[in-house]
Amino acid sequence: MKVLRKKRRPWVQVFDCVKCDAKLEVSETDCQVRQDRDGMAYEFKCPECGHANWVAAGAILGGGRGPREPR
Repeated sequence: MKVLRKKRRPWVQVFDCVKCDAKLEVSETDCQVRQDRDGMAYEFKCPECGHANWVAAGAILGGGRGPREPR
């Protein structure tokens, strides 16, 4: 028997908010996929200060192929 498709788990990683320096555990499900000038990126809002933080898809550890194109 071989696995033809397996469910990919969302990544989870720790980031610092660039505005208030809060340490945040961020999951892929907390993010919006965005396009920036360098390619695909993830955007998440800090729950402490509300700042929108951006992370390039290539900077995600264990994130695999990066985000899917927004629909």
